[in-house]
Amino acid sequence: MDKQHQPPPKPTAALPAPMPAARAATTALAEALSTIIREAVFDAFVELMDGKREAKPAPALLTRAELAAALNTSPATVSRLVNEGVPRIMLFDSPRYRLADVIAWLEARTAEQRSKGDT
Repeated sequence: MDKQHQPPPKPTAALPAPMPAARAATTALAEALSTIIREAVFDAFVELMDGKREAKPAPALLTRAELAAALNTSPATVSRLVNEGVPRIMLFDSPRYRLADVIAWLEARTAEQRSKGDT
């Protein structure tokens, strides 16, 4: 291999550690942002509790992750339910779920299993 096509030599020295001033500035910034966020969340909560702000309604069509959260279960369980026939609506290539339809399906399935003697 000629000198023109050789890779550059690998650096042998370690990178210098961050300067204490930069570390302190980063820590101070993180603490300031944390305080701002905490205060904003608290203010929004107080407004919600005082009736000055309304809670946002749940979306009509849920993604798989949102359905899992609404059912207090894992996305893997939702995947299993999909394979078992849970009702869904296709939004282009993305499946969406109506919580009321899914709950009705689960209740009907549970009633059917009980009538067969399964638990």
